[in-house]
Amino acid sequence: MRTPRHDRPAAGAGLLAPHPAGRVAGLSGAGASCSTRPTTLLESAHAMAGPASDYHRGEMDIAEQRSTYHLVMLMTKWGSLYTAALILLLTMWFATEAGFLASFVAAAVMVVIGTLVLREKKSSGH
Repeated sequence: MRTPRHDRPAAGAGLLAPHPAGRVAGLSGAGASCSTRPTTLLESAHAMAGPASDYHRGEMDIAEQRSTYHLVMLMTKWGSLYTAALILLLTMWFATEAGFLASFVAAAVMVVIGTLVLREKKSSGH
């Protein structure tokens, strides 16, 4: 069996000076591995950040974000109405003596009333 040579460096990422091949890295900070090195908070904060002058408040066009927000709100609103109607239909159909027809009518009435309440109102020029 070969023993490790202590006079040559171990293979690693090369971020720091290589450790001798005979050292074994542990999980604690005391036994640093040759392929990892602890980063400071300052280094990790600047690793992905660009110059502070790239952002200027109020200069970005937010039309796409506004339309995405509007779409998410519409999907949430109408999805909630139809989910509530489905729950009403299934609950009345299987948990009561109402049967399918009465359950379907109750769910349909809920959808019609919900549509009247949740539809978008005409804005007053805003």
